[in-house]
Formats: sequence, structure tokens, C-alpha cells
Amino acid sequence: MEEDLNFVQRLRNCFRIHWNGFFYLLSPLVLLPLLFMQPLMENRALYILLLAFLWYAVDVLPQGVTAVLPIIWYPLFGIMSSMEVCMSYAQDSQMVFILSNYLAISIVHNKLDRYIALRFLKKFGVNPTRILPTLMILTFLLSIFIPDACACSLMIPLAKAILQILDEINVCKPIDNSILLKDDETPYPSKVANAFYIGIGYAANIGGMTTFWSSESGYEFQNVYNDTNAEANLFLKYIITALPVTICLLIFTIVYLEIIFLDLMWSKSERRITYDDEASVASLDVILNDNKQEKSAYVVVTLCLMVAFVILLIIVKILDQLGKENKHLYIKYSTFLMLICLIAFVCPVDFSFLNYFICQKPPVYKTSPSILPWSTIPKQMPWGHFLVYGSGLAFGVGINKAKVYKYLAEHLVESKSLVEKQLGFMGVGLLLSTMGANHLITKSMISLGIKASSLNNTDSSLFTIPIPITLACSLSFLLPVSSISNCFSSGWGNSYYYL
Repeated sequence: MEEDLNFVQRLRNCFRIHWNGFFYLLSPLVLLPLLFMQPLMENRALYILLLAFLWYAVDVLPQGVTAVLPIIWYPLFGIMSSMEVCMSYAQDSQMVFILSNYLAISIVHNKLDRYIALRFLKKFGVNPTRILPTLMILTFLLSIFIPDACACSLMIPLAKAILQILDEINVCKPIDNSILLKDDETPYPSKVANAFYIGIGYAANIGGMTTFWSSESGYEFQNVYNDTNAEANLFLKYIITALPVTICLLIFTIVYLEIIFLDLMWSKSERRITYDDEASVASLDVILNDNKQEKSAYVVVTLCLMVAFVILLIIVKILDQLGKENKHLYIKYSTFLMLICLIAFVCPVDFSFLNYFICQKPPVYKTSPSILPWSTIPKQMPWGHFLVYGSGLAFGVGINKAKVYKYLAEHLVESKSLVEKQLGFMGVGLLLSTMGANHLITKSMISLGIKASSLNNTDSSLFTIPIPITLACSLSFLLPVSSISNCFSSGWGNSYYYL
């Protein structure tokens, strides 16, 4: 009983139950000395970054609450005005994130994800240790050619549908029932589900590093070199440098997730997934037969989405070339994603209304629903992660505004050792981009990197420092706020493991 406990035992119980409250009250006090160190502006920005990093990493508050820290602290510390902070939450990449979510919702709404998932499982089997690398390799290949968020909008709904079907055929559970939920808290995913969601987010990030048109960091790298250093065969040199790195990273990530989440190395572990393979395949065949009548609607939606994505890629590349000739024309992915979403909002999911024009009676006398009804968006949109990704953009703007990157890396410019410069710039870029907005960090770090290369008598070669900086700034895997693909995976999967 409580009255039988001594003071130390009661204090221990208090910390055990209310540790998160003590953490978010004490963490600002522990970091307080930074506010009084010189230079003031840079250390104030570091204070906000470290505080937000701790709150995101420990998850003491809902992520959407931690995401508003820049709106509070940047104006109070004089780093940015309130208008500048709020505007940084609504950049082009934020629109790409929102519109990619719309596309994912349209896939789920029309059950396209389930249609593909059933055939995927029929083709590749129901073993999660085989499904995970297959999903990650597909995501990796997709994100080489399209933006990370677009790759996630196709693959995350597929992974979610696969998990639901695996639950139906008694292979594994998508939800971790061992975690006690508070109030209306969203259920947490199981270890298998975490592996799928995080694996897709990581694979999208890694694939985006392979080319400079599918990642924001690579796009900034291309812009800097188009303006400052007309390098011949830039695209080919970038791929030759990045491809071996990304393949090694992908292999390492697959093995790591298999070991951590799917107990790859522990064949006799009690936690290892066990199931009746023959019974699961038989159950899958039954589900496939039950869903055959939905085939036609799925094919129509699939065709619309795939054609839209192909058109998107073609138009983006054409207008990108036009943009190089006409400096006033600057169109990015958000424009074309909005066009696709507009088509999804107005295009009917079936064409029964055409019966009126061929003098036949329609199946039903009512309006044909669109591919993406607006009413479905509020129910499935992860609005909290809109703020999470926006906070990453705000942190990036704040880092540039306070010149934190210069404060941490400027001493490397004068170094005579090229290896020291490379490792130093990569380390600073990796640390800063952990809090998001890696494209903003990349742009600032490359400008310092070019200066460092020229002082090292390397003629600003892109192989010495700028490409390592670009790749390092893309290696932001630590937190949901770190990248758009991590944020997408966390928003749809409610993942809580990210190390």
C-alpha cells in the first residue's frame, strides 16, 4: 500500500510514472548555458535545435506539439520574425508532402493497394523476411526516378495492405497489442509493421541519393553547380560516385532491419514469427477469389495513376530544360502533383455516365464518384506530420539565418588536410540535417565546401567535398522530422522506432 512506502520508494514511483514530465521540464534547464555563450545568435539557434532533437528523440510530447517549437522560440530569441517562421512551414516541398498524401489516400480509398498487395503476396510469398527486402528494393528503384515523397505515396499504402492481409491469413499482426494506449491514442505498429514502414522510408531516402533530380539535396547540388561551375557530364559523374554508396547502404539497411525487427539471426528465438505456410497460401487463394469482382475498378484507377506519374516525369524533365534557358520559368514537382490531384478530384472512378450518350440505361441514377472524394481526406490525412515536416523546414531556415553551419564548419575551410575537410563537412552536414530541411543545409554547406576545395588547390572539383556533403546531408535517417520519406512513413505507420 502507498502509506507503507518510504520517501525514496514514493519518489522512485513518481519518476517512473511521470518521467516524461520531468524530462521536458528539466531538458530546457540543462541546455540553458548555451543561451549565454558567444556568439549569441548561433548558440541560441543550437539551443533550440538540441531541445527539439531531445523532445523528438525521447517522444515526451506528441510530435505535432514539438513541431511548433520554432514558432515560439525563433521570434523570442530574435533569430527570425514570426512571419518568416510561419512562411517557412509552407515551402514547395511541404506542398509535395501534402499532395503525395492525397495520392496515397486515393489509392487506399479505391482499394488499389489491396488489389496489388494480394497479387504481390501471391508472387513473392507470405514470409515477412522475404517481403521486406522486396519492398525496399522496389522503393529504392522508384525513388531513383521520382521524388521520395511520391515513391512513399505508392509504397506505404501497399505495405499497409500487405500487413492487413498477413493478419487475415494469420502470419503476423500489424498492431502491437502489448502497449497500453492512453485515451484516444493511435495504436502502435508491431515489430514487423515497423520494419516495413521504416524500411520503405529509408529505402526512399537512399534511392533519392542516387540521382540529383529525385532528392531535394541533389537538386540544390545541381543548381549550385549550374550557377558556379559548368562541369561536363555532371549527371554521369554524380551517379558513378553515388550509386556504389547507395547500394551498400541499401544492403546494410535491409540486413540491419531484418536482424533488429525480424530476428534474422535468432532462428530459435521465441519472438521469431511462426506460421503454417501451406494454410496461409490456401487462405490467400480464398481471399483472391473473393476479390476478383473488384478487378475492373482497380485497373482503371491504376491506369490513371500510372499514366499521370509517367506524364509528370516527362513534363518535369522538359520544363527543367526550358527553365535553364528561361530564368523566369521555375516550375517544381508541386505544380505537377497538384495537377494529378486535381485530375483525381474531378475524374470519375467509373464511366457509367457514358451510357447516356449511347442511348443505354445507366446502372444507377446518381452522380459518379471521383477517384478522390474530398470527404475522405480529413479522415486519413496525418495532419500532425504536416507540422512535423514543416518544423524541419523551419529549422533549416533558422540554421541558415543564424549561420550555424558557418559557426560549426568554417574552421575546416583553412585546414590543409583534404580528408579532415571531407569528414568534417560530412559530419556537420549530417548532424544539422538530422533536424530536417536537408536541401537548405546542403546549399549552405556546398558554398563553404567549394571555398574549401579551392583553397586546397583542387579547382573546386565536385568529387572532393561538395558531393560528399550532398550525400551526407541526405543520410538523415534518425528521426521522423529528418526527411520527407521518414515523415511520410511515421505519419502513415505511427512508427516509434527510428534508430
